[in-house]
Amino acid sequence: MNFSTLASAIEYDLYGTRKFNPLSVYHKIKQTDAMEIGTICDNHFTEGINFYETYVAVARRSKDGVNELTQSMYDACDSIIQSVEKLPGLKEELDMCTAQDTLSDNTLKIKGKLDFYDPEKNHIIDMKCTGNIDIFLRELYKHSDISPYHRYVRQLAWYSYLVEVNYGVYPTAELLAFSHSGEAIRITIPEVSRRIAFGMLLADIDLLRNNTLMQYQVTPLSEQVVSDDDDDIWS
Repeated sequence: MNFSTLASAIEYDLYGTRKFNPLSVYHKIKQTDAMEIGTICDNHFTEGINFYETYVAVARRSKDGVNELTQSMYDACDSIIQSVEKLPGLKEELDMCTAQDTLSDNTLKIKGKLDFYDPEKNHIIDMKCTGNIDIFLRELYKHSDISPYHRYVRQLAWYSYLVEVNYGVYPTAELLAFSHSGEAIRITIPEVSRRIAFGMLLADIDLLRNNTLMQYQVTPLSEQVVSDDDDDIWS
């Protein structure tokens, strides 16, 4: 089980109400333009896939144009990448981190891939590309505190647990967020919020693995006994 499987089936609203849709784990998530922008920028900094050498801007993307982006998507990627490059000390800090560190836990049988992890500081940096910083902040905070219900906080709680299991010490963590226009913000996610979120995740894992809502049995037609009086049968 990975985080995306859990996130596709269970989410929380701003008030902490759990919404569970077991059918969603069978639904293939369609990548939106915003998701693709985030993936491209993430790959540029963590996978060595140079954005400027890989993608071109076009007026209209062709059906098979996997390396084509609309001008607005191209500009958003460029703004985010330039913002990372120009913020004082940020690129050097990210270069000191381990990128795409995949950690696992055999007890819970879970795994996760961290964007950036600084082993010396025992610190996680999770990079997010969001369309609008103001909306991002309104969703992240509940009153004046970081909300443990937010999906990004839950994701960092997941990563923090894996770091503690693999390296022995619970880490510090932050969100590094960029808007599509290049605005940047760094937000420390406190341990208490991550601890609360992980308690919820444990319950979510149990619900997803042990739910009986999707269990059913199909009886072959040859084994079905139909009464002579039954003349209203679906065939």
